[in-house]
Amino acid sequence: MSATRNRPTHDLVVFGATSFVGQILTRYLTEEFGTHDGLRWAIAGRSETKLAALRNGRDGAPLAEDVLAARSDPWNPFFHAR
Repeated sequence: MSATRNRPTHDLVVFGATSFVGQILTRYLTEEFGTHDGLRWAIAGRSETKLAALRNGRDGAPLAEDVLAARSDPWNPFFHAR
């Protein structure tokens, strides 16, 4: 098994990113690390629509690089919705 296969795709995932605290954390991460700095992070939640709106930000500038949305499949609870 190769080392790249075991490497996580993200350093940090903000679960519940559309909640009040999740939005604050998402904005903080954007201000501190941007979307292409050394930290690989994503936002996650149950509503793909709300996550997309959060990702696009108020002025259209992306707040997060990756969006993960919840899925009903218990064996693969998240899918990449970029």
